[in-house]
Amino acid sequence: MLQAALRIVLGNHVSQKGSFVSDNIIKFDFSHFNPMNLHEIYQVEKIINQKIRDNIIIKESFTTLQDIKNKNIMALFQEKYENIVRMISINCFSNELCKGTHTKNTGKIGLFKIISETNISSGIRRIKAVTGEIALNEIHNKEKILQKASTILKTTYSDIINKINTLINYNISLEKEKNILHQQKICTIVENLSKKKHCN
Repeated sequence: MLQAALRIVLGNHVSQKGSFVSDNIIKFDFSHFNPMNLHEIYQVEKIINQKIRDNIIIKESFTTLQDIKNKNIMALFQEKYENIVRMISINCFSNELCKGTHTKNTGKIGLFKIISETNISSGIRRIKAVTGEIALNEIHNKEKILQKASTILKTTYSDIINKINTLINYNISLEKEKNILHQQKICTIVENLSKKKHCN
């Protein structure tokens, strides 16, 4: 589902370059030349979480490798497959060859959350994502950080950015004031030294 969503959001040039999948953690390497922005990440999450809520039954079938190559089926053709291959289908949304294990329906995934998107080499990027309870814990942890930040700043979640900007502007103002006072102090010292010199 992640690869299908990435192709919808970023374009058909996206292809899988490697992956690690466990029950709750995903690392997915894919071809793309630019960092994903927050809007793109949110769009991918939105698409996948909608498919999770749809609780789609995942179908498994077997066919020949040549038949797969003749159809629009995603596969890592640099990998070695037997002539008879296993295809995983999620309705019309995603059809891919896979040797791994899968849940029986998308609803069992629970929740999908991207936690990082990084560059690993030229033209190759990596998404790390979590699912299920770990994804929920990730959201809760970020909420705790926001709660602590809002407490320290004595403001609300929704006003944190305004509060930070106010503090930054105040700090800039103090810095300018400090520089002015510093210059005035230097001028006073120079003036006093000049007076002493004339008196001598």
